[in-house]
Amino acid sequence: MTALLKTNFRRYFTHPLFYAALLFSAALGIVEGHGILRGFTVFMYGKPDPYLFLFLLYAQAAVLAVVIPSQHKDGIFRLKAVCGHTKGSIYLADLLAGLTVSVLLFAAFMLPAGLAAYRALKEIPLHNLLGGTGMLLLITLTAAALVILLCTEIRRQIPALLLCLGSMFLLFFSGYFCNENLYPGKNMFVTMALTDDPDIPDEPLDTYHRKVMYIHLPASSGVHWNDADILVDRDGNPVDTDGNTLSASRQPVSRTERNIKYIGGPLRAALTVIDTLNPLRPLYKTAAQFECCSRTGNLDEILEYHTGERDWRFALLPRYLPLQLGMLAGFSLAGWMLFRRKELN
Repeated sequence: MTALLKTNFRRYFTHPLFYAALLFSAALGIVEGHGILRGFTVFMYGKPDPYLFLFLLYAQAAVLAVVIPSQHKDGIFRLKAVCGHTKGSIYLADLLAGLTVSVLLFAAFMLPAGLAAYRALKEIPLHNLLGGTGMLLLITLTAAALVILLCTEIRRQIPALLLCLGSMFLLFFSGYFCNENLYPGKNMFVTMALTDDPDIPDEPLDTYHRKVMYIHLPASSGVHWNDADILVDRDGNPVDTDGNTLSASRQPVSRTERNIKYIGGPLRAALTVIDTLNPLRPLYKTAAQFECCSRTGNLDEILEYHTGERDWRFALLPRYLPLQLGMLAGFSLAGWMLFRRKELN
């Protein structure tokens, strides 16, 4: 195994594309860090750009897709087998070397980003930084394991390169699409309900990201829902959630608010499965760990964000951890099993 690892590392560390990818990753990190810092100092709010992380995955996929398939063309895989190494150990050595390269590229991205944005990032709780960094690294390793699986099965560099880069783009795009259409926010499905109990809180989101929001008005006010599910007073005039009569120019309050982009039914179930199995799924929640708000404005909402919103998002990360580790193990095991059955020419 030691000899196999030395051979693999020599191929990476003598390839000019590896060093070009290191420089490219460092440049991305600097751009990322300056973007966070600029938002923090100019707008009092800085956040990372997940799109830059996609380019890091592109760089990683390019290095792996060029180096690994070349071993088919140069007969290196067959030579390793002739020397007495099992196919399982050959794949394992390539997997370990590829994951190590992934860690190096990740470090080349994160260290410049952290240094460039240090003045902003120091405002973030340490557990958010550590949790966000750890999850980003795990996402990077999972993507690398998928690329290594593909590259060991494809004998030619160009098809392997195109397939790996295309896979990273599709995973990122599907993650973006699902994030925009499945989760709470502008596409949330809300049902309004009347109650005369001022202590009843809004119901939490259910599995399909629907929720019930209560309008607290006394029964004596006569406010009710008419046949068109519009909130009206006892005389049938549309009113707002405080019971005040609405002017003709204002939008009436509907019992059910549906965003036109809301996706439900079988399509939602299918997208949920796709999103769940996407190794880039936690990227947006992970990026939220590095969002920075300046305290210099002395605004209540900024302090609330620091103490509440980010901690809530951080609490979501452990939910992704078992599945992410499972996908990393699954891609690694699948690649190992397929390579053992492969004919080495």
